[in-house]
Amino acid sequence: RAVARSNLYHKFKLEEQYGDIIRKLKTTIIKMEASMDLLNIESPDNGNIAKIFTNIGEYVSKGQDLMDIATHKNLRILAYLDHKDMSSDIYQGKKVTVMLPDDIKIEGEIAQIPSLAEHQNKHINIIKTAKNKILLIVSLTEKLPTKYQIDGLPVKVVLEGYGLDRLID
Repeated sequence: RAVARSNLYHKFKLEEQYGDIIRKLKTTIIKMEASMDLLNIESPDNGNIAKIFTNIGEYVSKGQDLMDIATHKNLRILAYLDHKDMSSDIYQGKKVTVMLPDDIKIEGEIAQIPSLAEHQNKHINIIKTAKNKILLIVSLTEKLPTKYQIDGLPVKVVLEGYGLDRLID
């Protein structure tokens, strides 16, 4: 009987110790899950990362932009207009046609009042050809097909009477 009682006592002690270990592990798991929730950053919308502003290991501040996310809602075309072609006929809200490869046409409009910009085409030697241009930011009023959602894709933006070879941003 003494042996049975001793075995029973040790069994209860082991169960108590294992219970303590399991409770501590569960608490650790809950703390780690809470920490992970704080480290997760959710995107406001589905899309593709267009530009990253931070590096691995870099400290960031609350509210600091970490990246640009291109979504079907915020795709835009950057068109560079020669300053001599600027007129009062070019204004925010003006309708344009964007000509994509394969002769696909998509409607858009000038989303931002034109401003002076430096045109930097990646495919041209910018040292010899960089000139001040008027930057037109065009938003699309139709959905851009997925296969054309490529940064730097050459397109043509057509304004009434103007043809501008430009790049998708």
